[in-house]
Amino acid sequence: MSAPFYIGQRLKGKLNWYNITKHLKIVFGWQGVRIEARELTTCTNSERSQTGQSVVIKSVRHFRLENERDVLKQFQGRSPFIRPLIDEIIEPQDPPAIVVKFLDDHLLNATTSKHLSKHEIKYVARRVLQALSVLHRDGFVHTDIKPDNILVNYRTGAGSIRFTDVQLADCGSTVPACSKYAKDGDLIGAPIWRSPEAQLQIGWDTSTDIWSFGAMLITLIYGSNFFMFKPDASADHCEYALGILTKQCQFFGPFPVSYKEIARPSTLNILMGIMGSLRGKQKPFENISTEEVSSEDKKFILKIMKLDPRDRPSAQQLLDDECVDTRKSRILPTGPQSTQDSSSSDAPPCIYLDEAMYKPAPRRPKKTSIVRSRSGCKPCRQRRVKCDEKQPSCTACIRRGDKCEVITPGFDFRDGVVLDAKPRSVRLNKPKTTHSKDLPAHGTTTNDEPCHYGPDDFLIEPNHPDNAPTPAPHPIHDERLSCSPPTPQSLTRTFLSPLPSQTIRRSLGRSENEYFYLTHWEKSCVQSLPSSQTQITAMAKEHAPLMHALLALSACNMSRSSPEGTKGGTETSSSQVVYRPKRDYLLPSQHYYGSAIKQIARTIDKGTTSSTSHILAAMVLLCYFESSMGNFASFACHAQGVDTFINTHLSTISSEPIGRELTAACVLAKYHTWWLRMNFSSFSFQLSQGSLSLSPDISNMLRSINARRVIVTSILCESYRVNNIALLQLAPCGTQTSGVTVEECIAYLRIESMRLDEWHAGVSQSELPIESFSGLMDHGVGGIRPLTFRSHYFAMNYAYYVASRIMQCTALLHELNCARGPSNGPEKKEVNFWMTLLIRIVSGLNKQDCLKGNVYSIGVSSLLTACLLRCQNITIGRWVEKWLHEWGISSIFEEGSFPVFQALETIRLINEEKAAGNEIYAIALPEDDGGGTGKYTSYNSQHFDKIITIGRRGISGRLYSELVPINMES
Repeated sequence: MSAPFYIGQRLKGKLNWYNITKHLKIVFGWQGVRIEARELTTCTNSERSQTGQSVVIKSVRHFRLENERDVLKQFQGRSPFIRPLIDEIIEPQDPPAIVVKFLDDHLLNATTSKHLSKHEIKYVARRVLQALSVLHRDGFVHTDIKPDNILVNYRTGAGSIRFTDVQLADCGSTVPACSKYAKDGDLIGAPIWRSPEAQLQIGWDTSTDIWSFGAMLITLIYGSNFFMFKPDASADHCEYALGILTKQCQFFGPFPVSYKEIARPSTLNILMGIMGSLRGKQKPFENISTEEVSSEDKKFILKIMKLDPRDRPSAQQLLDDECVDTRKSRILPTGPQSTQDSSSSDAPPCIYLDEAMYKPAPRRPKKTSIVRSRSGCKPCRQRRVKCDEKQPSCTACIRRGDKCEVITPGFDFRDGVVLDAKPRSVRLNKPKTTHSKDLPAHGTTTNDEPCHYGPDDFLIEPNHPDNAPTPAPHPIHDERLSCSPPTPQSLTRTFLSPLPSQTIRRSLGRSENEYFYLTHWEKSCVQSLPSSQTQITAMAKEHAPLMHALLALSACNMSRSSPEGTKGGTETSSSQVVYRPKRDYLLPSQHYYGSAIKQIARTIDKGTTSSTSHILAAMVLLCYFESSMGNFASFACHAQGVDTFINTHLSTISSEPIGRELTAACVLAKYHTWWLRMNFSSFSFQLSQGSLSLSPDISNMLRSINARRVIVTSILCESYRVNNIALLQLAPCGTQTSGVTVEECIAYLRIESMRLDEWHAGVSQSELPIESFSGLMDHGVGGIRPLTFRSHYFAMNYAYYVASRIMQCTALLHELNCARGPSNGPEKKEVNFWMTLLIRIVSGLNKQDCLKGNVYSIGVSSLLTACLLRCQNITIGRWVEKWLHEWGISSIFEEGSFPVFQALETIRLINEEKAAGNEIYAIALPEDDGGGTGKYTSYNSQHFDKIITIGRRGISGRLYSELVPINMES
């Protein structure tokens, strides 16, 4: 309520005086207050008596108040189902106010407090349709049909229906169907009740009220605040409206071909993207069981909920439907006569109910027909309720509006060894091992005794007692994963070789497999890690957990660097070759991984600090393992464990050089993983990213060892984060959830620029390029002159430096913030300068060095993808596309733990938009997938077929956001 009104104040109307007796809750909105939400002011007619009838005063300085007054005047007395206008306040004149009828409650509260019966729903539905019929007959559209705009009076006596009066309220947005608001497709009403054509802004008419009426009817049938079209995103999310459209299509789709007659091409692209995302996920409303919605009600709702507005019936046609036409059965009310019905000129003085209410009760189903749950869906298992496992969605998930997720079995890599029931002594003079080809079937031992598994028998144990039996593994049959660890002699065995006893390992020194992976570690993996971690090999020889973590990472690296092709599959044609990481190395890496975790946990539980550096080294290697596998959830778990371990043993770790080096390595792994996660995520995820600055203790450790790679990587990631947040706040993505302004982002970029200046000032002559920088601005992109460095490590450091400079350029931010069109000023040339310098560095790199040296740091492919969004030079874009295409020809699938094909397809899309005269600034997924499901058996952790792009039209200079398809089927 506006400030001039107070309790006890007398207001003069054209017809009467009113005395304010109560202020109800005020909410934000154009009306300021709402009756049913206790948001309006209740007054008493006080011209002659203080005990007059209660009314409602609505007051706000907004043109919609005048519009509501005019609409109510036009329809005054024409329908008892539209809340009437009682009076207008003339003193005080400001703010303007009107007097309307007071009713007890609104329908949303009524259905939340107590589920409406079938007769009450039909009672309400008929009266709402009668109100709409009057409005639509004169060509008016209410535009905001929803339960909280349907007001009711409760019956005081006994009766089969709780309500007496049912009236349609809130006509402030009611406009003619021929108005410019309707023709232009202005947004109307609450999104969750809004029709598809209103969501898409392609123009609407009276049929939009029919859709909203149907959505409201579904909510009344289910009750308890059930909203069928409620998306997974929050209401302030930029994809909230898109999620509602997806739900509408999921239950009542697909969108008909006739939409081509009323929708623009860009709108049709959105609809195609929505329908593509729902392939195999449809939940037709007609398939909902009759236990939830009766056949009669289902037929009535399907008649209403047509995606094409031209296919929907009118309000009068719905009134004639047998579902709500109760004129065949007239049943007198048992309670007091409805004041509304008695005053209605078009309704006889009785309550119409359906004949179905007096049909015999349905037979109780037999117990044998009860569906017994086997595994249940994920939401039902979390809530610990029975799931009927219906497809594509179970009944409980449909009722609650949840996403029904099927529990899919996953791989649990374990060393399933089979031990004899009775321990046997081992003859050490003639050691003998049992190979898998000699194993009996069905899990029995060689002496036909049943096999027994202990709780510790599923992970590799490095230290067996001398008198322990040699375990023989049970064969594991898996079509996708082979269980054979490779040896120098044979890499294609079908089953895992048995583990030798401690005595045999002493005689051999180490097993063949360990020597095999140790050799690969020293020849390949060490080149990918910071130079300080070469000490890990020597440390691992005296610490079993570290050795197993090292072997796990080595086997994982070997698997991913050795792709193998297989023909056919469930998702591809039989002739297409699908490349996956080498299966022969994959399972051993999981074996060593599980063993390392188990032994680390045991060592930490002992509470000894003698092996602090060894434990930290093992945990850092596990972080690298999960980062390379694209398993972001597991990486976060390991990273949190490392942070806790460092904080617990900070004094010990900071006092040792190797401890400080390992801390720097962990920080570098965090930045690398953050970069991988950031590139293909949702806009809401990108906007929610907080500062990447380090704690003072960690910063001091990094400065003490001059960790130049970590420092420049931190500047790069922070500059990218801040620049991206500023761009998204200026873009038309529908939300600004970041806590910083664009001006603050620009100020932060200046701070990062000073940090970068300080870093570059410390660059030695040996770290700079061998060639001179002179003449760079005089040469075009076509004649790229490679910049070479003394090592790949120095080249990548300088590439990170140049990429940071690109992210710190603020010319584009100033243009968008000031709403200026595209320009080619000095600031724009600065971006082209740094981008040209970056591709000169890239052209001087050796591809094999990139493959080996960038495994655990930010790679060139993902770096170019991010930087190309800040540079709109099409020539540079074509050069980058060609450079990445050469990698694809060479069957290189991954660089910097990032799929090369994913970067290539994204850059192709960016170049196509640039060729069309547009500029692309940001890309994101329509729905965040948490970074994907990991890359255990593939080179892609994410699987998507469309992305959202934000850019600017070249001709108009207008910013736009568009959902576009993209081919990620490598």
